[in-house]
Amino acid sequence: MNKPRAVFNRLFVPDTAKDRAAERVRYQRRQSLLDNVMHQSKALEWRLGRTDSERLGEYLASIREVELQLDRNQKWLDHPKPEVDTSDLQFAFKTRSEFLKVMYDLMFFSLQTDSTRIITFMSGVEVDMYKWGELGANKDYHSLQHHNGNKVDMEKLSKVDKREAELLAGFLTRLNETAQGDGCMLDHTMVLYGSGMNNGVGVEDGKGSHSTRKLPTLLAGGGKLGIKQGQHLVYEKDMTPLCNLHVTLMQGMGLERDHFVDGTGRLTGLS
Repeated sequence: MNKPRAVFNRLFVPDTAKDRAAERVRYQRRQSLLDNVMHQSKALEWRLGRTDSERLGEYLASIREVELQLDRNQKWLDHPKPEVDTSDLQFAFKTRSEFLKVMYDLMFFSLQTDSTRIITFMSGVEVDMYKWGELGANKDYHSLQHHNGNKVDMEKLSKVDKREAELLAGFLTRLNETAQGDGCMLDHTMVLYGSGMNNGVGVEDGKGSHSTRKLPTLLAGGGKLGIKQGQHLVYEKDMTPLCNLHVTLMQGMGLERDHFVDGTGRLTGLS
């Protein structure tokens, strides 16, 4: 969801009784469909070989996950939505900076009211229609990354990166200034900021190719979740999987996981 007003309505505007009833009917239809699938699947089981039975088992497991999600969604229908102070929210944004500001505001309210505990936000695809006109950058972000040493493009890229960092800092500051439990919200929140690729100059050859190596990544908060802050860690030999960081985050959230994708354990130096 990339429309601030739609996000706000989803999280904070109470549904009418008519809306809730219609949504409940949709959930019931989906449940009926899942019930039919499960019933027909059982009729298949005794006719399948071992390999196909295992595949069917995986498929049925995914169906059960959908059923659990439907149950959770139905419970949320009658859950009252929290009230938030909207006096500073600017839905009529005109610039990229204003768009990101209101999205960070909505993320803060979502966490503060416990409307959600997990947020994934992509600030913008690499090649899109958005340009940072308020900063005098008339190219999309991806094009600016492929500056090939052009001083004008490098200056524009620097301005964009600085503005992005300032907006993130504003979000982190609000988390840091809001009390929660035995500390502040930032102590109990882990904010991962980065990208799946490094800049467009290249790692060694400078030919303008992106790479998944040597990724600059920022992890803020998590002081009460076992994360050691106030340091800059550099991992040698360029062979440390980024997913080791994800394992660390999952364990900080209480998940008993010792691996994730190509991650083999916790990221050293973070705890």
